[in-house]
Amino acid sequence: MVRAGGHSYSLDVVTSAERAPGKKTTAAAAPARLPRPMPAAPTAAPQPLSWTPVRRVAANPHAANELFAAIGDDHGIYHSLDGGSTWSQLAVGSGSGYSYTFAPSDSRIRYASFDASTASSGLYCSVDDGATWTLLASGQITATVNSVAIHPTDPKVLLAATLGAGLFRSADGGDSWTLVSEPLADDVFFSIAFAPSDPGILNAGAYNWVYVSENGGLNWTNADPWFPTGYVEGLAIHPTAPNTVVLGAGFFPFGGVYKRTQSTVPFALKAAGMTDTFVLNIA
Repeated sequence: MVRAGGHSYSLDVVTSAERAPGKKTTAAAAPARLPRPMPAAPTAAPQPLSWTPVRRVAANPHAANELFAAIGDDHGIYHSLDGGSTWSQLAVGSGSGYSYTFAPSDSRIRYASFDASTASSGLYCSVDDGATWTLLASGQITATVNSVAIHPTDPKVLLAATLGAGLFRSADGGDSWTLVSEPLADDVFFSIAFAPSDPGILNAGAYNWVYVSENGGLNWTNADPWFPTGYVEGLAIHPTAPNTVVLGAGFFPFGGVYKRTQSTVPFALKAAGMTDTFVLNIA
């Protein structure tokens, strides 16, 4: 989703002193949310949803009218079976919802994440279409999981992008995790994705930089040392061209959509015609 014309939602994901790009953030001092223009007062929304930040929306790939929305302000995750006309809250997790992700190879498997503020928060997995859920990574990942990437053909391989603790990888469906981003300049990550046609390639968007892995998420490097901005929340990789990557950035004043089609060239700004270039998501 691209913020344009002043109509969008705000991500209240981090709270502490603002810093300039290029400086590493520690887990104890996440960067401040940048000031963003707010939309006009909304009209009344159907209950039970109120006017709160919507961080992610996911659609069931095999049921077009089934939607899931990760909601801020401690509202968790909501579920709709009628294309978004009515909603009900899922009885899983607690606190604010951050993500809801389907396994590409088996939609019965999905992961949901919540802010890491209580014992029942964190990252959950369901293997039965959401009928039952298991809390994962308890004691292993203590920061909020903002985004999850699942291997295109092996649902047991997944990576978690966290707000303040870096990138984590699991090869056993989330039972155990390994920190894979320790050498990087960032530990606050907003987005992560596998290349659908080449699962050896992943990209991750962070507060300062964009990173790439060419061995399935085991090791990471800076994808573009000349990238002019940060706060990379939007990230999409072409379904058949793994080096074609589109980013959405929101670090003033160089926010917008960036794209490249070769791994050896810098990302180029592609925001012509946009009047509000805080980009929160790209699909």
